[in-house]
Amino acid sequence: MDSYQNRLNAELIKDNFRTNEDKFRTLADTAPSLIYLLKGSRLIYVNIAFETITGYSQEECLHMQAWDFINPEYHDFVKEKALARQRGETNPDRYEIKILTKTGQSRWADFATSVINLDGEIVSLGVASDITERKIAEDALRESEQLLNNIINFLPDATLVVDLEGRVIAWNQAIERLTGVKSSAIIGRDNYEYALAFYGERRPILIDQVLETYRHSNKDNAAILENITGEEYCSQIGESGAYLYGIAAPLYDVSGKMLGAIESMRDITEQKKAADEIIYLSKHDKLTGLYNRAYFEQETNRMDNEANLPLTMIIGDVNGLKMVNDAFGHHKGDHLLKTVADIFVSSISHKKAVIARWGGDEFVILLPKTTEDLALKICADIKHKLTTQESFPVQVSISLGVATKKYSPQKISNISKEAEDRMYRNKLLESKSNRSSFINSLENTLWSRSHETQAHTQRVRKMVLTIGNYLDLPDSEISNLILLASLHDIGKIAIPNSILDKPGKLSAEEWELMKKHSEIGYRIALSSPELTNIADSILAHHERWDQTGYPLGIGGIDIPLNARILSIADACDVMLHGRPYQAKISLSETLNEVAKCAGTQFDPDLVKLFLHIMSNSNPLASPL
Repeated sequence: MDSYQNRLNAELIKDNFRTNEDKFRTLADTAPSLIYLLKGSRLIYVNIAFETITGYSQEECLHMQAWDFINPEYHDFVKEKALARQRGETNPDRYEIKILTKTGQSRWADFATSVINLDGEIVSLGVASDITERKIAEDALRESEQLLNNIINFLPDATLVVDLEGRVIAWNQAIERLTGVKSSAIIGRDNYEYALAFYGERRPILIDQVLETYRHSNKDNAAILENITGEEYCSQIGESGAYLYGIAAPLYDVSGKMLGAIESMRDITEQKKAADEIIYLSKHDKLTGLYNRAYFEQETNRMDNEANLPLTMIIGDVNGLKMVNDAFGHHKGDHLLKTVADIFVSSISHKKAVIARWGGDEFVILLPKTTEDLALKICADIKHKLTTQESFPVQVSISLGVATKKYSPQKISNISKEAEDRMYRNKLLESKSNRSSFINSLENTLWSRSHETQAHTQRVRKMVLTIGNYLDLPDSEISNLILLASLHDIGKIAIPNSILDKPGKLSAEEWELMKKHSEIGYRIALSSPELTNIADSILAHHERWDQTGYPLGIGGIDIPLNARILSIADACDVMLHGRPYQAKISLSETLNEVAKCAGTQFDPDLVKLFLHIMSNSNPLASPL
């Protein structure tokens, strides 16, 4: 029974008791609430409902202390209030406490109390309603609310809940981190918009949409926004912003009545970046940033129409990529490809041009409404820019081919084939010139990077030429010997300057790295058709007759003849002219040192020949 009813019952009982005790008893016994009279600490009257709810008979009740019916945790509270009331002190006339039944069960009761004058004595009149079921329901509700709050707080997504008036009733830890606003500063308030400022000027925001739909509809309709609303939006969180995905929905009780709205927000910035990256990579080459082959073919088919004629294609192939990769590592090769890509982009102003990496070291350009003459000018610009690059240790170049579709009946596949054929033909035509430029660039790079000088190279070339002639070697081998004399140390261009320029003795680790120049030079030679014939001799030019050299430890006649010849000539010139780390010696001392190393460092037969040559005519006395 509610509070009003309890008070009404108490007043009626007081009036009836004064006028007619029988009527009072009749009324009290028919009431569903517990009704009692309390004198001091003893009950002097209880109604039937009191018996029914507590399990005690009236006779038992009248022989018991009043607090025997009260749960022990409320004894002091009830005793103090009852005695104070009987003393005429002001006390609350309404409170909820637990009572005890005969079986020891605790039940909740809502008490309304007053005092009356009974035969000249002050006694307490009480009316109590059994509210156990309500209390159980309230506890269950509190537990469920706490559970809901715990669940919401545990959610990884930023979540808030508002009631129908827009007051925040839940604000979890994730949204605290997202907004920087603590729950204690916003729970119970209706100004949550300031905390969600990252929405920018977008209004209404998601949770507002739910509330607005409720306010402008039949509020008894349980079908408000049956479909959860959700969307992606770019927020202003952090310096660079972030992408969030938000969802909002109404909240209902078990009867279908709307209680409020909930919104959750998830940071999807990384997923967005990953999705954008996938889309980007589906069209672009990851290394150069140009379009990839698949996208180029797609665009070629799209542009293959009369409106884009003349439609011109340029195909290019980078020369020297393999050598750069082998000598300096793939990071240098990647740098070369990116440089070529940048040159292509900088050389073409056509807004509708499609520039792509065709694959490996090949590039392709599609130019709508472009004549072949204009394309050839673009090619010249590309080649010039590449030859003036100073960021590579050797000269690199590119071979280009151009073909143009001028008429609709022509097949674009044939145009592509023609451009490729022209590119390969130009590569062959340019090969002689490229070979000379390439070798010259290698020599220049070697002279600038190492302690080898042009004079040293010329002297060694003269000595190996003399020895080769004495051996009556064929002209092709003589040419190889001269080329070997120039480029046998080419692998040093990949050795760090800190090692090449070190004035003192190299450490064990530095020496191991220095020794690798033979293998690096070998790889450079193998990747360059013009140097292939001397690759084995470059690899072996530090091998020794007694098998104590490097890198393979071979000896005797297993060492290529040209490498054995070069070994003597190179060592002789180094002793005669010195190095930063080695003082020069006289010619006689040099020849004695060469003679002593016959059979250990040098081929003994070649040493005899060399000493014979030096005793009859010094090949160093006249120019090559």
